[in-house]
Amino acid sequence: DNIYDDSKLISKIKLSLKKYYGGNLSDFKFLKKFKIKKATIKQSPGFFDIKKDSDANFIFAGDQFTNGSIEGAVVSGINAAKEVFRN
Repeated sequence: DNIYDDSKLISKIKLSLKKYYGGNLSDFKFLKKFKIKKATIKQSPGFFDIKKDSDANFIFAGDQFTNGSIEGAVVSGINAAKEVFRN
């Protein structure tokens, strides 16, 4: 089902946290795991061809305006910021 058993996955996450934040592995405590089956929005064929409704008074941002991912949300936020500073 997943590529790591829970203990290996938790260990890898703790190693990443240690790398980014320092400290010891024992400083990080596993609290809870969630299994999310559908973590992104549904994007059917032609999704990007659909014109999003907009309003001259608002600037919209979010992964629903780019692609359903963290990167899509970030790109959308950057585009919104550029739009703010362009006006």
